[in-house]
Amino acid sequence: MLERGAPGALLYLSTDDIDARVDSLRSAEVTIETEPHVIFRDEGGIFGDRGVEEWMAFFRDSENNLVGLVERRHPF
Repeated sequence: MLERGAPGALLYLSTDDIDARVDSLRSAEVTIETEPHVIFRDEGGIFGDRGVEEWMAFFRDSENNLVGLVERRHPF
């Protein structure tokens, strides 16, 4: 049922500052797979405050598992 090549499991970790966390991981020579980027902007306030953005980045842990970082940014 999974796409070919898709990971069997994926862990997402919440962070208050995704840019700083990625910089810290990069400084520790962790492989960053995807830089922080907006994946969703809640313009209508469906999932909380109107205008909140959801940002994600991905890195590889020491066992080569893909791990996601998530930050919800308020527009104010």
